[in-house]
Formats: sequence, structure tokens, C-alpha cells
Amino acid sequence: MAARPLRLILTLQTVLVALLPFVVAAGLGALWLPPQVKSEIEARQGQLARAVASQVDTYLSASLASVRDLAAVLYFEEQEGGHLQQILDTQVREGGALRAIYVTGAEGRVRAVALGGQDHAQQKDLLGMDMSRNSLFRQIKEHGGPVWSDTFLSVVGGGLSVALGVPSGRHTVIGELRLDNLSRHLQHMATVPRQLLLVLDRRGQVIADQEGRHTAQQLNVSDVPLVRQGLAGGGPAVGGLDFNGVAMIGSLVKAPSMDWYVLVALPAKEAYQPLLAILGIFATALALTLLAGLAAAVWLSRRLAGRFETVAEGARRIALGQEVEHWPGSSIREFQALAGDLQHMAQSVRQREESLRLSEAKFRRLAQSSPLGLHLYQLLPGGRLILSEANPAADAITGLDHRQLLGRGIEEAFPGLTAGPAPARFREVASQGGLWQDDQVAYLHGGVHRVFEVRAFQGEPDQVAVLFNDITQRKEAEEAIRQSEATLRGIYRASPAGIGMISFPGRRLLWANERLAEMSGYGLTNELIGLASRQGYPSQEEYERVGRLIDEGIRGQGVASVETQMVHKDGSLMDVLVKCAPLEPGDPSAGLVFMLLDITEAKRLAREKAELEARLRQAQKMEAVGTLAGGVAHDFNNILAIIMGNADMARDEAPAQGPQAEMLGRILSACQRGKGLVKQILAFSRQRGRQPLAVDPAVIWKETLKLLKSTLPANIKIEQRLVSGGSCLLADPTELHQMLMNLCANAAHAMGQDGGTLRVELTEVGLEEDARTLDLTPGRYFSLSVSDTGRGMDQATRERVFEPYFTTKAPGEGSGLGLAVVHGLVQALGGAITVHSQPGRGATFQIILPVAPQAAAAAPTTDSQPASRGSGRVLLVDDEPEVLALGRHMLGRLGYVVIPHANGALAWRAFQADPGTFDAVVTDQAMPEMTGLTLARHIRSLPSQVPIILCTGFMEPSLDQEIQELGIAEVINKPYSKARLATAVQRALAGGLPPPGA
Repeated sequence: MAARPLRLILTLQTVLVALLPFVVAAGLGALWLPPQVKSEIEARQGQLARAVASQVDTYLSASLASVRDLAAVLYFEEQEGGHLQQILDTQVREGGALRAIYVTGAEGRVRAVALGGQDHAQQKDLLGMDMSRNSLFRQIKEHGGPVWSDTFLSVVGGGLSVALGVPSGRHTVIGELRLDNLSRHLQHMATVPRQLLLVLDRRGQVIADQEGRHTAQQLNVSDVPLVRQGLAGGGPAVGGLDFNGVAMIGSLVKAPSMDWYVLVALPAKEAYQPLLAILGIFATALALTLLAGLAAAVWLSRRLAGRFETVAEGARRIALGQEVEHWPGSSIREFQALAGDLQHMAQSVRQREESLRLSEAKFRRLAQSSPLGLHLYQLLPGGRLILSEANPAADAITGLDHRQLLGRGIEEAFPGLTAGPAPARFREVASQGGLWQDDQVAYLHGGVHRVFEVRAFQGEPDQVAVLFNDITQRKEAEEAIRQSEATLRGIYRASPAGIGMISFPGRRLLWANERLAEMSGYGLTNELIGLASRQGYPSQEEYERVGRLIDEGIRGQGVASVETQMVHKDGSLMDVLVKCAPLEPGDPSAGLVFMLLDITEAKRLAREKAELEARLRQAQKMEAVGTLAGGVAHDFNNILAIIMGNADMARDEAPAQGPQAEMLGRILSACQRGKGLVKQILAFSRQRGRQPLAVDPAVIWKETLKLLKSTLPANIKIEQRLVSGGSCLLADPTELHQMLMNLCANAAHAMGQDGGTLRVELTEVGLEEDARTLDLTPGRYFSLSVSDTGRGMDQATRERVFEPYFTTKAPGEGSGLGLAVVHGLVQALGGAITVHSQPGRGATFQIILPVAPQAAAAAPTTDSQPASRGSGRVLLVDDEPEVLALGRHMLGRLGYVVIPHANGALAWRAFQADPGTFDAVVTDQAMPEMTGLTLARHIRSLPSQVPIILCTGFMEPSLDQEIQELGIAEVINKPYSKARLATAVQRALAGGLPPPGA
């Protein structure tokens, strides 16, 4: 870009500043012509239109000048890369009107692009775009000079734009001019609200207006006669026109630099107003002010330019190293500050030159006395490095006299370096600057391999200074240490034990291997090292115990071995064996080396072995107990049968409403509970599974509480609230009875001799979130709550209350199995049990049991129904004489003829002698010589279909298939009532099937 004198620039800028307000004022005055002089009005309109056209031309010319200047820069300097992009970005940022600038190559592909403002993000998308097919690009190639395009919608940010292309050697510079700025410019030029300022292209389309709305509508006014006339003639046109139904007076003129037209119009009503006199006064004032401004601008510009020339001359003398004896004074503060800064700059330059001279001398003294070798190499234009200087230490290290090597290339002077990267790195530092260092530079000299530590940096342009030192012995020692450490690390890493070193006393970890980190769960470097060993112990007492044993062991035997527990980072415990030895024999204060062995698995196996042995002994005991329980239960069953049968018959003889009948009924109820208890004992002795029924728990537990009222002490008050809502529970009634009995017995013991209140509540609830807390499935549940006002329990007791054999009772008062049995029964039913208690405030046990699917509850078994009478001959077999006599008496009273036999063999011989004599056979199962099923098998061997009824206290599951194959009519459980026996015989004679669970 051509330089211009400061005086000219200041003059022009001052004149422009003075002219701008008057040009705007002249335009406003031209719109207000007197109404009686139409020709003068039209002339003024034309004058205003030309002024606007001139402004448009100035607007376009500024952009044209910017693009031309940029093209000239590219043509003369051929800018590339980041510098070119910086120029483009600066031009767009400072150009104002330019939306985008493209630089294309000769083939028309965009090589660089700059976008303004918010459009900058699209810059990468436009790079490489092909513009060779663009009409503007072709016109530029054809004309070889600046070319304006037609208006178009911009792809950068939208809106109307126009492009200007200027060729620049092998490049083409295209500037995209945003027309929205032109509309805003017109808005400032409008002097009255209803004035119309339009810029049209050669087709008559509005490309700018002071409001912007006609441009946004892409309005075309070529059909307006005045516009059509001007477009056709290519020259000015003045006259009236109708625009959107408004009569106006306007003028259309062509822009000087391109085929654009400016239409200026004003409504006729506002144009013809008497302002001619004011216009004359304004014109006179304008002329006088303009002349005064021009004179002042010339005088001021000359004065300022002279001062600048004086200061510039002083700066040139400083640059040449000359003294400036006198700086001219000035009343302008900025000129005074500039002169002072230049004086200070001259003084600083002299001081820096002196400092550099002293520094260079000091550097040379240091280099000569340094124990490090120093070589200075000069980089020649061909890339050859020659040795230019060296210090005495360099000769001592290399064993060479540098005076014989000066001026030689590095490859020639030191051929032992050519195999490595050093020469190439030296060249890079000499040409580009920076620092290069390496402690592994190999040097072969006299058949000996040596290792150098090297630092290379740029001294002056195209010069590299190299500091070096022979570290061969140090590297050999480091390698030996490294190999030794690698061997030790391999041993430590392969060790299955955790190994570490701690300070003593204080016992803080100084070093550890990876295995110790794995065992502890801490990070090796960021957590474990420096950790106090106290954190690895479960308690302060254990920490002190281990420390005491280690100290005693080391002082007594030189080493120590202690078994303890280590706390993992997650809080879990690990059994470990610690072996320690001091770094200094006999002196643990210097530190300890220890080894940690994980013995958790070994101790677990030992515990499991002990537990298995205990379980084996317990299983053997339980097997013996089961065998004993089975025998006792079988005999007890026969006793119950005798009691139950005689009580049943005695009740038949007693008055129905008398006290004897009530007492006999209680005996029968107790027998039923005893029957259930025997059933459980037998099931336990044979490990037979449960047989749950759909029962209403409220009915079972009401009966249980009725029994408890007569057995609990009188000072214990029972409050009950049992509500089931008609739902059922799948359970064994005897188990439910035992569950409540055990809880109430436990509550009665807790209240002791002082008595209290026993509260039993049963409700049906729906559990959602609470069910998940209890590890249950959400749904409907029975909630049984048993509360007492006893002495309560502390936390330690609550945590162990359900453990088998745990009891707070005195020896001989309890087995510790009551609550454990309740817990087991609840879990077997798919429920949960919780306890809430505090010392001195009683206890509450809550049992949650799932409600069974909709089913009819099984009616509780009762034997109060009257026995039905019948007739026929019955063969009755039982090895127990009293049971046999009782059965004979029962059946005889019911109308049957009974033929009794005390064993199966006698009964078989009697049946075999005359099979047709008997209508039914009722036989016990467990008998010596011949069991009931064996007797049935013999009977079925004959062509006889006599019904057989099997009586048993407990039936093995393995016999179910045989019972079905032999066609046993019915199986009844001992002890049985008269009604149960009568029903079974009657149903067998009638050929019916027994009900489920009978």
C-alpha cells in the first residue's frame, strides 16, 4: 500500500469531518423546496438523489479500495499461510462493510477465506470451494479488471449481498459486501419520517432502503413509470410517481461506478412547503463555515506534521547509534511523553549493549574454568557444522587438542558421533533455536565406548553451544544398581507374601511390595506408603500387643513371629502371620523388614473342619434322639388312643350340658394337641416334610389362647384381638399352635412372678416398601404381634435371641430352643419375625406370614359329631390289647359284629379260613410278626374285594405307592375317635373315597 504524507492525511480527515454534517444538512434542505417552484423542487430532488448516489458510490468505492489494496498486497508480496489469513481477518474486521473476503487460485478454488462476526464458524466449510463456474469469476478472467456482480442472497449469514472481484496475479480477490449496512446508512440519511430512499439494481429490484422492509420483501419497482424511464434511458429521471398508493415527487439517478440507481422521493404534501428562505440562510451559513473549516484544517495539519517530523528525525538518529543532544519542546503532553520515551529508549539501548559486553566476557571466563566440556559450532549455508571454539575441559574429556580441529566439520573432527542423532540435533538447534539435551550420547573413541551427557543451545544465529561431560562410569554403576534392583523387585513381586519395611518405634510404612498392596486394598504409592501401621489393626489393644511381642522377639531371638488380624481398606478382617527382622541386628529402632502371610484360608479350613466334626457329632446325637423319639412317640400314640377313646365314649354317657361333658371335651382337645405333637415328633424322627393346609390362623390361635388361659399364672392378663378378614394361611395347624405357645411361654417367663399383661393381636396388612426391608415380596400378609410387660432385653440379647440353645433362663429351666423353633417355623412358611425391646420396657415379637391364594380354609378337625351306626362283620387287628379292646367296644356300640385278633398272623389264618365271613378289615400297621400292609397283601392274594382300613400313628412316605396298589380303602391316624372310626368303616362299606387329609 502506497504511503501518504501525514500532512495530507490530517488535512483530508479534518476536511471530511467538517464536511460530513454539512452534506447531511444539505440533503435535508433539498427535500424541503418551496411548493410554488416545481422545477426547483425537482432540481433539488435530483440533487439529493445524486448526493445519495454519491454516498452509495463512496460506500462501494471504500470496499473497492479495500479489495484493490488487498489484491495489490497479494500481487507484490505473495502472502501465504497464517500471515495471509491474518491480513484477511484484519481487513474484514476493520472494513466494516465487507461480510466476507475470498482468495482463489488460478483454477477458481478458494484458498483462503475470512468471515466477519458470527459467521466466522462457517470459515472451514468454505475453504476449498470451487468458484470457477461462478459468473463473476468468469467475468474477472475475461475483463482482467475489477468486476461487480449482480445482487444475490448470501450463503454466509443470509441477506442480500453484492460481490466485487479484483484479479491479483495468480490469485483473484473477491469481496462480499453486505447490503444491510447500506440500508442502515440510508436510514441515517433520511431526514423526514415519510421520505423514501431506495437503491435499485439494473432490473429495478430494491437492494437497500432506509427501513429495510422493501429489501426484505425483494420488491421490484420496474413497473413504476419514473423508474422504468430512468432504467431505459440509463440517466436521471425526475417527476411524480405513485408508490403504494401515495403520490410522491422523486428523482432517479444512476450510481457513477456501477449499474445501480438511487430513487429519492417525498410525498407531494410534504414537499411543497414554504422553506425557501430558510434554505437560503442555511446555504450562506454552510459556505462560510466550510471555508473557515478548510482554513483551520490546513493550519492545524501543517503544525502537527512539523512536530511529528522533528520527533521522527530523533528516532532515526537513535537507530543509527548517534546521540541526540536536543529534543524540541512542545506544549502538547503526548509529544512531551514521546520525546521522553525516546530519550529513555536511547539510554536503555546503551546500557544493554554494555551489559551484553560484560556478560560475554564473564561467559568466556566461566567457559574457560568450567569442568564441563564446551564446543561452539558454526552452521554454514550448506548445512555443515564446523568447530569454532572449545574450552580446556573439552580437550581433557575428549583427549584431543581442539586447536588442531578448529574449522573442521563435526563428522570429520569427531567421527565417533556420526552413528547417533547428535549432529542432526545440533544443526536443528543452530538453525531453529531451542534446547536439546540427552544423557545417552554414545561416543566411540580409540575402540572404547563412552557415554556423554550433552546439552545443546543456540548461542547466536546459526551457532550452537554444546556442553558435555563423560558419564560412562556413572552409567555403568547405575546399570549395576538397576540390575540388582530388578532382581530384588522380581523376588518381591513373585513372593506370595506381603513384604514391607516400617520405622520402629512409630511403625509407619516406608516401603511395600505389590502383594502387600493387594492384601491391604490400599494403593501402593498414593495410600500405602507412609501409612501408620495402627490403621491395619482392628483395635488399639491388638496393635499394642503385636508391638510388644515383636519387640520381645527381636530382643530375645533377633526375629519375631506373631499371629494377628489385619483390617482391609473396606473394613473386612484377614488372619495374617507377621514375621519381622530388624535392619540392624538387635536394634529395631533402625527399622524393621516384615513379611505378611495370609492365613485366612488356613484358619477357615481349620474352623470348617472343627464345625464339620461338631456337626457330625450333632448328627449322630440327633440320629439317636430321632430313633428314641420315634419309639417313644409310637408308644405314646397308643396311650393317647386309649385316653381319647375312653374319654370319647365317656362323653357319650355324660349329660350333654353338664360339667362332665365340658371336662371330657377338654380332655379330647388335649388329646388332639397331643396327637399333633406326636405327629411332629414322628415327622422329626423320620425327617418327613410338612403337609400344610389352607387354614384360618385366627381360629387356630383363638383355640391356643383358650388353652393358655387355664395354664398361665392368674396374675397374667391376656388381651387378644384376632382379626383375619376371612383370608387363609398355608400352614400346619399344629405348627401354628406351637408357634404361639412358645411365644406366650417366653413372654410369661419374662414377666415372672410379678405378672403383667400379655397382648396378642392379629391383623391383615398390605406391605410394599416394608416388605423389601424384611426381604419379602410385596403383597398381603398376616401380622401377629405378641407383646409383654416384662423386663425386656438389651441389644446383645436381642441379637442372639433366635440362636439355638441360647437362653437367659437358669440351668434346668429352659433348653433355648423355643424361639429358635419359632424362627425356623416362620422361615419355613415364607415369613419374617422381628423383635423390639428395651430393658425394663417389655418386648414385642412381630410375625409376618404371607396370605395364601383364595381358597376355602380347612375346618379344624373335631370329633364332636355323633358317630353313625351301621351293621356288618368287622375283622379288627391290633397288637396293643387295650387299643384292641377299645376298638372292639367302639365298633360294638355302633352296631357292628367285631372279630378281634392280637396279631396279623392269627387274623390272616382266620380270614383265610372263611373270607366271605367278613364285611371289612380294620388293622393296625405297626405290629410284630406281620404288619398291616403284609396282612393286606395276603388278603389281596385271594379273590376277595373286602375293604381294608389301615390304622397308623405315622405312615412312611415310601409306603404310599404300596397302599394305593393294594387298594386300601382308607388310612386313619391314631389316636382316633369313635366318630372318626365309624365314618371310616361306614365309608369303606359304602365304597366311597376319604376326604383329602383324612
